[in-house]
Amino acid sequence: MICPKCKSEQSDSAKFCSQCAEPLTEQTKTKNAEVVDEPYPPLLEYLESEKGHGLVSRVVSLFEALQKATIESAAEQKKQEMTFHHKTVRIWMILQSAVIAVIIVSAVALAWHGKLDATVAALMGTLFGYFLGRPVK
Repeated sequence: MICPKCKSEQSDSAKFCSQCAEPLTEQTKTKNAEVVDEPYPPLLEYLESEKGHGLVSRVVSLFEALQKATIESAAEQKKQEMTFHHKTVRIWMILQSAVIAVIIVSAVALAWHGKLDATVAALMGTLFGYFLGRPVK
């Protein structure tokens, strides 16, 4: 039970408040029981009113805006990641093409001059395989 004067907690069997000596009557016990049954009546009444409904609507719209901003931010970040990945793949493909072209031109030039032996051909084949067979992540 709660004292109506000082709002201190009292035992249900107390006849007087231990803090302020206010008499605790059966009516006080009944009022306390009603308060416990409905702990937030002013808040509920306010939320059911037109002002309270407006407040709830604003809070809901704030949460919706926050959710939308979070989703848009995540989508923008994913878009930037994909753009970076595409640029990286494009650069890697250009590099591969340049190395393959150099290997082919070198092999043709060496063969033309009769200088293409097995060791140089194996080295070029290894280099060719390295750039062509390497997976792009």
